[in-house]
Amino acid sequence: KNRSERRIEAREESKREKNRSERRVEAREESKREKSRSERRVEAREESKREKSRSERRVEAREESKREKSRSERRVEAREESKQEKSCEAREESKQEKSCEAREESKQEKSRSKRRVEAREESKQEKGGEVREEMRSERVAKTEKSGVRRQKSCDGGRV
Repeated sequence: KNRSERRIEAREESKREKNRSERRVEAREESKREKSRSERRVEAREESKREKSRSERRVEAREESKREKSRSERRVEAREESKQEKSCEAREESKQEKSCEAREESKQEKSRSKRRVEAREESKQEKGGEVREEMRSERVAKTEKSGVRRQKSCDGGRV
């Protein structure tokens, strides 16, 4: 009877040991599964960070693109404004030149008219006597000198 009890006891102990062994195996496998889940969570967090970083770079690239477009538009506007200013300056300069030329022409016409009047006067005097050559040469020198002065005033001092 003692032997029989011991055999039963041994079989039960063997079963318990087998159960403990199976639980240890199961625990190791569960531990591996948990470790694997943990690694996947870590990998998912890292992938999330990488995606966030890519997204931020895309946003930054769009903003830089907008800034570059804005800079480009400002350069185009500046070129247009510069063209308009040059065109306006050219028109203004042309007006001033024409105005100066018109004034000069008017002065020359007055001078010619004055010379004609003087010539008529001289002609009248010639009929009555000799013409003084000295007066004529002085008048010619005087008109040439005033013509140079008028030219300088119109072209800004360039002769």
